[in-house]
Amino acid sequence: MRPLRNRGDDIVLLADHFARKVSSEVNRPFEGLQSEAIAALRRYGWPGNVGELIAVLQRAIVVAEGPWLSAANLGLGGLAAARTSKRATLAQARNEAEAESIRRALILSDANVCRAAKLLGVSRNILYRLAERHSITLRTS
Repeated sequence: MRPLRNRGDDIVLLADHFARKVSSEVNRPFEGLQSEAIAALRRYGWPGNVGELIAVLQRAIVVAEGPWLSAANLGLGGLAAARTSKRATLAQARNEAEAESIRRALILSDANVCRAAKLLGVSRNILYRLAERHSITLRTS
């Protein structure tokens, strides 16, 4: 199988397919990718495989505030910068790991705040504070 970086326009088709699958699994709306998100997918170097693409889409769908994924939702600019930056501080690395852990817990819990907090080993109130610090939108029932 060819690496993602060599897949050309297939990356957009793959992203659309997996985004629809993920949105169904986590019960979040997905209508499509905005044009700047498509451009970001094509521009990104994709050092990984399809698993990396799926992880990016899982995070994007959880943080998206609407049914259309934007380039900001994908967060590929930050990933590229983090990979190329040789001066990431420990505080930056911890901060990024904390935000990623919150996003993963939200995916695993189908965006249920109580279950996500339990997975993370924190109270609901702490999860709300952490989500706010990392600009992660939590669904309210």
